[in-house]
Parts: sequence; structure tokens; C-alpha cells
Amino acid sequence: MAAVHAQNSTGRVFDLRHRMPAEVLADMRITGLGPGWSEGVVRLPSPAAGAPPLSLGWLGTLADATAGRPLLLALPADRGCRTVNIRLDAAGAPLCPGDLVTARGEVLDVGSDFALGRSTLRASDGALLAVATARFAVVPEADSAPGDAAGEAGDGPRAGTLAELLEVREERVTPGEVALSLVPGPRLANQYGVVHGGMHVALADLGLTAAAGSVGAGSATMRPTPADLTVVYHRPIPVDGARLVLRATVERHGRRVTIAAATVTSADGRLLTSAYGTLTG
Repeated sequence: MAAVHAQNSTGRVFDLRHRMPAEVLADMRITGLGPGWSEGVVRLPSPAAGAPPLSLGWLGTLADATAGRPLLLALPADRGCRTVNIRLDAAGAPLCPGDLVTARGEVLDVGSDFALGRSTLRASDGALLAVATARFAVVPEADSAPGDAAGEAGDGPRAGTLAELLEVREERVTPGEVALSLVPGPRLANQYGVVHGGMHVALADLGLTAAAGSVGAGSATMRPTPADLTVVYHRPIPVDGARLVLRATVERHGRRVTIAAATVTSADGRLLTSAYGTLTG
């Protein structure tokens, strides 16, 4: 029988059956956890015909969780970690609808103030999909909700596109610039009641891809998708019903590569998240 608990040398115990709301939404779960490592899975959706291709944003929750969760076993019980930035680099294999993606996370370094983690994500046939590297701030641990008990990954998230998953609304689209909005609810949260780090990745992917598409990147048979993206977390995003604005702009558009940047801001203009990416297609 697979283990359902992990424990570090200080007696800190983790129940692998407990998932954060955002992890339930993404149909993602941690399947193994030990000193310096973690394993997890996510079931990709099966979008309807004509939907945008699956891209790095669908891997954000799994990448963030598997890179960060083993750090908690390396820290004292009164310390936690918060994502400072994360970078995902896509490999050559495509993301296939309905596939069960696996990830192996590992601790690269732990200091008194910051820590580094990495996650390697693979398709069910073992093909390399992406590599993620994340930096975390080591902070005093706060009270958290345990999450929801859940079993094996199921049939994938009900949403077929990132826009549906995040419930994002299009506000304005002009060549080279897009503005989207959303009201993040509890379903996007982590255990601390703020938007899960992986959902920031999904937002970045959505904005960068929309901006690239606004200048005609891609073709009739191949839409632009991120080859890499970097997300910087400036402030936590509360799930308090306040509307946020996601803006993305194209910085360079070439025949094969498009460079775009994105920001997520509060209604009063406070910068919450920024992102930068290279898109191909």
C-alpha cells in the first residue's frame, strides 16, 4: 500500500491525501514525499476541437507544488516557504490531451532566507515535457487549512481552456496588447488562502499567448505557445472577490519567435505578478 504520510526529523507530518483547492481544481496531487524529493501527477484536460493547444500553464500547479513541497520537510516546523519566482522551460515533446503527467521534484539548496527547488515533468510515456526551477523565501509558518482529502487523479479538470479554468474575461484586444480581467475565488487558493503559485503560471501563459496571438503569431494550423516563461511573485493575491487586471504586451514579434511580457495588478494598480516569455508557433 502506498504511504499516505511523510514526516521529517522534527516530527512535522504531511498527509499526502490533502490537496489545496487549486490542486483539486487542476486535478493534481502529490503522490510521494521524502527528504529532498517529491513526486506528483496532473491529469491534462481533453479540450474540444478548435480549443487552444495545451501549454505550460497547465503544468504550473504541478511544477510549483513538486518543487516546493519537499522544502517543507527540510525546514523546521516553525518555518514555511513562499514562491518568489519560477521558470518553466518546455522540452520537445507535446502535451497530449488527457495524458497523466508525472513530476519529480528535488531540493537544490536551502539557506536561512531562500531556497531553490527543481521539478522535472514527463509525459506518461516518459518523454520530457518541461523543467521548472523555483526560488522560495523561507518565512515563519502561518496557520493553514489542511485542504481537501482526495484520492487518485481523476479524469482531468472540467475546464478545457485556461480561460475557462481561471474564469477570465476579455476586456480589450489591440495588435500587440491585451487586457483581461478575473475575480479569483477560493477554488484557486493554496492552504494560506491566497492564489496558488501554479495558478499565477496559468495566468501568465494565458496573457502571453493572447498577446502573441493579437499580432498574428502562429498560423492557421499552429497557435503560439510558450517555449519558456518566467513568473515573479510580487505580492500574494487574496481570494477576496476583488477584480484583477491581466495585461500583456508583445515586445518583439519575429517570424519564428515572439517575446511578450505580462502583469497582474489590483484594481488600484498595485503590481501583484509579472511574467516574461518566449513563444513559438
